[in-house]
Amino acid sequence: MRHNIRLASLVFGVALLAACEAPTNLASTEDALSHPGTWAISAETYAAGDTQYVAYDGAGPWNDGLDCTGGLTSGAGIVRSYLLAHFPQTSVIGGYSCRQNTANTAQMSIHAVGRALDIMLPRSSGEADNDLGDPIGAWLVENAEVLGIQYIIWDQWTWMAARTPGQKGRLYTGPNPHTDHLHVELNLAASLHTTDWFSGLVEPPGVAQCMQLSAQGGVIDDLDPCFVESGNPAYWRVVQGAGYGGSLIWTNAWTSATPGNWGRWHVDLVEAGDYEVEVYLTSPTAVYAATRYTVRHGGADETLFLDQGAETPVGESAWVSLGVYTFASGADQSVSIYDDVTGTVAAQQHIVVDAVRLVRIDPPPVVPPVLDEAPPEVPGAPDGDADPTEAQPPPGAARRHGRCAIAIGQSAPDATAFVFVACAAAIAGRRRRRT
Repeated sequence: MRHNIRLASLVFGVALLAACEAPTNLASTEDALSHPGTWAISAETYAAGDTQYVAYDGAGPWNDGLDCTGGLTSGAGIVRSYLLAHFPQTSVIGGYSCRQNTANTAQMSIHAVGRALDIMLPRSSGEADNDLGDPIGAWLVENAEVLGIQYIIWDQWTWMAARTPGQKGRLYTGPNPHTDHLHVELNLAASLHTTDWFSGLVEPPGVAQCMQLSAQGGVIDDLDPCFVESGNPAYWRVVQGAGYGGSLIWTNAWTSATPGNWGRWHVDLVEAGDYEVEVYLTSPTAVYAATRYTVRHGGADETLFLDQGAETPVGESAWVSLGVYTFASGADQSVSIYDDVTGTVAAQQHIVVDAVRLVRIDPPPVVPPVLDEAPPEVPGAPDGDADPTEAQPPPGAARRHGRCAIAIGQSAPDATAFVFVACAAAIAGRRRRRT
């Protein structure tokens, strides 16, 4: 989260959160701010966790690595992918490691059998960033039984699903205080799953105060609750008096295997449909030529690269399209942006992070059926001995086609085609103009 940058906005957001009712069925992403001391699990999360029970499966004694499994189990990999997709606070989640348990070297680490994850988070002033880590821990506790989460360590505190209700939280006394990551363990049964067994049974983590967009779409600014930026706050920069709504933030592209800073606009839609996704870019701040975006829509993830500098007129701001995507109704959808680069990158390659706009794309026009060359039979029409011209409309007459009158003139076929196409467009409705 952004720290020590917009203090007034943060104070206002905390006050607003306190005045509103928190979600009751999932962990809020705004449960806590950074604070001294250990992980402070809320009473609501403790109560939800007391209803969860998962038997604890150990890894056995350490025997110099002979029983190491060689990689992450399939079930742990499924949970890892889900966490990366739904929690923008982290971009790095470690897993398999053939080693001893750091708190008890006579035992094998759960990492050595592929059933443990380390959810990495940046520290805040050298301490655990509870604003980032607590919501992840809360969601895991509240859904432990479905996920198969047997044990969690975070910020000098532990939670174990097999402990007696009311006593599941306990101080961690091992050598690693776990202030830069959550250690999360799966039991044996959950780790053996080869397909996603849980995502249809749990609600994805929500974003407090994130409002739904209308059926026509809308704008999500970087100051809106639906937007979350993560990574090292020292490398986020704020520009006032520029960008959508009068401010924007930026960071620099850098060579790395994983993102250092990244942002996510959470999308929650009233109605499913095709929407064009646009980002607001401002010159000269927007520079980097291969900025990576990922659009999550309707359960699918699509990644693309955008040249921010080339797409922005010099000295101006503009909405730039990322493409048209089919979104589902509801939440669990997003647009994400990352700063990591493969290969070398020049200095001062700014990446602008500002506003995202979704614009509903009207469905394709319904083309009326082609008229037959011969007119249809009309009840009571003259028989075959009659003059055939009596069954044809006179030149210039109008044939009703739906709500459209199409002039049929024998001497002007081009004009007829023009009116026919214009009529089809009128039936379908005009496409929204994007400015």
